Amino acid sequence: MAKQSRAIEVTEHDNKCPECLHLEISGEPVASESKGPFSLFKKSEPEAFSLSVRINFNQQWLVFSFGRVKFGLRGGELRLKLENGQMPSELRNEALKKILARELEIERQSGGEQESKSQVEASVTPDLSKASLKGVGEQRQKKSQVDKFQLKIAQVSHKGANNQPVWVFENRTGEPVLIGELADSLGKMLIAGVPWSVEATFTPEMRQVVITGLENLFKDDISGHKLNVFELGFAKLFLKHKTQPYLSRQVLRYE
Repeated sequence: MAKQSRAIEVTEHDNKCPECLHLEISGEPVASESKGPFSLFKKSEPEAFSLSVRINFNQQWLVFSFGRVKFGLRGGELRLKLENGQMPSELRNEALKKILARELEIERQSGGEQESKSQVEASVTPDLSKASLKGVGEQRQKKSQVDKFQLKIAQVSHKGANNQPVWVFENRTGEPVLIGELADSLGKMLIAGVPWSVEATFTPEMRQVVITGLENLFKDDISGHKLNVFELGFAKLFLKHKTQPYLSRQVLRYE
C-alpha cells in the first residue's frame, strides 16, 4: 500500500474581530539546494518550509447592549511559536519591512479643488513616483476623475529568538489606525524534526487599540471631549477581552 503524502493542516483558526484584523498563515516545502552525487537520493521529509502571511487591517463596529463601539489598531505584534523549527534573522524576509499596501483614491477636479490636491500630494510618502504625483497636480480637467494609487509604507520590523520570531507593526501613515493588506513571505523555517507546528498570534497593546466611534451610549450625541475622556475606559472594559491574550490566532501542523 502506498504511503499517504503528508500535508500542512490548519488545526486552529480564530479571528475574533475579522473586519478589524484578519490573519492567515500558510506554508510550502522548500526544494533542496543540495548538489553532488547524493542529490539524486531525495530525503523523505523537506528540510525547510516557506511561511507566508496574509493580514488585513481595518476598522470594525462591535455591538453591545448599550450601543456600538467602532475601533481599529495603531499597531501590534505578530508572534510565531515554532515547534521543531527555527527561523534565524537572516532567513526572514527583510523586504517585508516595507510592505503594507493601501489603495488610495484621489479625486482630480479643476478650479477650487487645486489647493486641496496640493495638500494631499504633500502628505503622501516618497514610495509613489514623482511623475505620478506631479501629474496629479498639473492636469486640469472639467470632469472629475478618480486616480488609484498603491501606497507602501515601512511600518513592519522583526525581532525575537529563532524559535519565537516577532514582527512589529507600527502606524506611520499619520492616520488614526492601520488600514491595508499585507500579503508576502515571512521567511524560511528550518525543520529539526517531524512533527512540527507553527502557532501564530497577533496581539496589540491596549494603548494601540483606538476607539474611533461611539453610538447610542447616551441620549445626546457624545461630544469630542467626552469621547477623549471615555476612550481609555471603554477600551479597557469592552475591548480588552477581544484583544487579549490575542486578537487573532492560527496553528499550522505537519505530522
